[in-house]
Amino acid sequence: MTAANIEYHDAAGNPTTPEKATQVWFRCPRRAGPCGPLLLAGRNPGIKRDPQNKNGGRAQWDISGAVGRETLTPSVNCGRCWHGYIRNGRCVTTGNIDEPEPKR
Repeated sequence: MTAANIEYHDAAGNPTTPEKATQVWFRCPRRAGPCGPLLLAGRNPGIKRDPQNKNGGRAQWDISGAVGRETLTPSVNCGRCWHGYIRNGRCVTTGNIDEPEPKR
């Protein structure tokens, strides 16, 4: 199974605590590097929430769970390589199957 390895960052992209984070990055299950940024809902004042990025805003995600066991909603579609969910700290397919560890 692929751990999402969520990394918390502030608006400038600097690492920060989960409480102060406005965005997160995660380890993509289809490639070796991280994917992001994913904006956290309610933490980016002045940026309209727009799930489809089609109405003058930006997609944003709700986050819940303890560090290492985070769940993000809605699904993540990085467009380049993967579409799935981050649930309970791991990456799962849209069919709710654990993603295998990426080949290095």
